Amino acid sequence: MSEIRAITEFPGYGVSADGKVWRITQPNDGPGARRQVPYELSPGSTPTGYEIVGLVRDGKVYGRSVHRLVLEAFVGPCPDGFQGCHNDGNNTNNDISNLRWASASDNQLDRVKHGTHLRGQQNPRTTLSNVDVQFIKSYPVSRKANTFLADGYGVKRAVVEKIRNGETWRYV
Repeated sequence: MSEIRAITEFPGYGVSADGKVWRITQPNDGPGARRQVPYELSPGSTPTGYEIVGLVRDGKVYGRSVHRLVLEAFVGPCPDGFQGCHNDGNNTNNDISNLRWASASDNQLDRVKHGTHLRGQQNPRTTLSNVDVQFIKSYPVSRKANTFLADGYGVKRAVVEKIRNGETWRYV
């Protein structure tokens, strides 16, 4: 087992460099009182795939990202304007060797590099595909054409205009 460092915000809990979160002291009461300590907590996950754990303080449960707990324990507090970044783009790889504090801009560049950036047709909220956008860009330009395309694809005319003006979907 690797070194476990205390989570200062949550007495009784610790985190190890390999990204595991532990209960390191026995809770005073409740169902956890019968367990041997230390014991590893089972993380849940957010809709975007980040691992989270529920930590109890003063009778309340707080959800915390595992990667941030690891960084705070082994690197230090998050600098202003920075975020926790996964070097390999895998949101579940919370080993300290895979984590760093970085700017929001650096984090976005990492997401593009790793293919985890939800732009264009990778975004589950989009109604257009790359092929649709290529067709919109190649269609003859006119106000009537923009309205026709918008109606045909079920989007607003402003969406078509932004695509054609190069404000959105630039990479297609």
